Amino acid sequence: VLFDYMGNLKGYVQKIGQQEIKLRPDQIIHFVFRKIGDEILGYPLIEPALKTIERAMNVEEGAAQGMYRHGFPQLDIEVGDEDNPPTPAMIDDIAKSVEDLNSKNEFVHSHYIKAKILESSTTKDIGLYPEIFIKQVVACLGVPEPLILGTGENSNKAVADVQLMDFRAQMGAEQKISAVEIEDKLFNKLAALKGWNIG
Repeated sequence: VLFDYMGNLKGYVQKIGQQEIKLRPDQIIHFVFRKIGDEILGYPLIEPALKTIERAMNVEEGAAQGMYRHGFPQLDIEVGDEDNPPTPAMIDDIAKSVEDLNSKNEFVHSHYIKAKILESSTTKDIGLYPEIFIKQVVACLGVPEPLILGTGENSNKAVADVQLMDFRAQMGAEQKISAVEIEDKLFNKLAALKGWNIG
């Protein structure tokens, strides 16, 4: 978007690879929704919740890896003891023998080798995390939780009905604003070009 030194709209530049195509303001229909004051660009409905959604996805990925690790845990292997100190070759041999260890294998070893599982405590309360992020997304978007999740387990029908009624009112207001933008910038100009009388 190009502006002059006074901040007035001068035109647009479309970039396709290395090529730049300059366009006049009358060649572009610029829809602006949810803008604050006299700013040129608005902001999308999802923007307030975007960071929360990204964090939730990162936590979900970390949780999935944590649960996978819980199913296929890391081993802590102690080789030798005070009376039988291990050599570097012994340690390398043990490391190679457990390298491809999985749930279908058994690890058989001599008495001077001790193996134990490294347990992760992070997976115990993993069920709490999605709920926290869902509540934040609900608060940011203003969408009722039963509508986002498709379930009503955290509310009764009366509360869900009131939330849905309020949400419909909000969406109705958004649709009216969008309709005014589209009618003013698209339909009215198109009608003027074509000589239509839309009353």
